[in-house]
Amino acid sequence: MTTNSLWTPQTPKLRPFPVVLNWLVAAAALLIAAQIVPGATVHDYGGAIVTVAIVAVLNALLPPLIAALRLPLMLLVGFLLVLVLDALMLLAVDSITDRGVHFTSFWSALLVALIASGVGVALDVLVGTNDDDDYTFRVTQRIARRSGQRAAAAPAPVRDQWRHPRRRPRPRRRPARRTHSRRPRLPGSWPPSGR
Repeated sequence: MTTNSLWTPQTPKLRPFPVVLNWLVAAAALLIAAQIVPGATVHDYGGAIVTVAIVAVLNALLPPLIAALRLPLMLLVGFLLVLVLDALMLLAVDSITDRGVHFTSFWSALLVALIASGVGVALDVLVGTNDDDDYTFRVTQRIARRSGQRAAAAPAPVRDQWRHPRRRPRPRRRPARRTHSRRPRLPGSWPPSGR
């Protein structure tokens, strides 16, 4: 690394529009989930936005603590813990706010958390707010640029992949079959010598 290519920190680009759009999509997902689940009530869209904002702040603090735990079967247990944590956060918002949301039980909050996450993923895809692939590609390019390597071209978006069929991979060649065994076969042993 030369002295001219030293890394210097840059000011982060603040983009409030994607954050606000994600909050609006999450509020719509919460409204849809509350309409589906009995025992869950969202009073209005403003209450859903307040609920989503409070849950977003709590989500920035609590799930990293869950991710830091080292538990057996962490993938499954971590998913369940985050889902239960989301339900507890919704119950906390219910007790904090007057007009946001109301749940009759923990189970209704848990169902709302599960359904809202699924609806949120579907709405993210429909609205186009899911930019995880773009972010991953930009980070990969930045790392390649810093290490002096060349980054590959951007992958095709998921919605365009059906237009460009991939070339089918060539079948793998089978290894040559051994014609002799390492140990001698006894007469009448299994498998028969004809195989």
